Amino acid sequence: MKKKLNVLLIFAVIALWGTAGYKYIDRFFNEKKTINEHSDKSLAVNKMIIKRDTFQLRPLARDPFLNKLSTRHNAVINKKKSVQKKAINNSKFISDAMSQEWPDIKYFGYIKSASNTEVVLIKVNQVLFKMHKGDTKDNLTILNIYKDSVSVKFNKEKRIFAHSIQ
Repeated sequence: MKKKLNVLLIFAVIALWGTAGYKYIDRFFNEKKTINEHSDKSLAVNKMIIKRDTFQLRPLARDPFLNKLSTRHNAVINKKKSVQKKAINNSKFISDAMSQEWPDIKYFGYIKSASNTEVVLIKVNQVLFKMHKGDTKDNLTILNIYKDSVSVKFNKEKRIFAHSIQ
């Protein structure tokens, strides 16, 4: 009985491998021509018109991270009117006038570590900085750090910048 079963299984394996080999070799020697049953005139082409769905994103009324209502603005909270100085031929006065203008500052948030040190992520004139409280870069000093804003001092003038969302 066992011998008959082994012989039957050997013939089944040979048949399967023979079929697979025949299909593999057959595609190299036989050229199959496809016959187009439909003429070009009788072939009806269905054109599918896809209508695009348009929508508009609206700002969220609630900040999901701070879990409170938020007003979205990237502008300065405490904005002071800046007085533009007249250009004088003396280069010293021109450089002082240029240094008094506030750089473009955007606040992106902070990280508080286990040792309670806070690191702020600020973009100043398209350059990203990681700064601690009290750090100074280019006459820009970090005074206080809050969850949604940062207090900054630049050339003896203080401003508070809100969280920028981009």
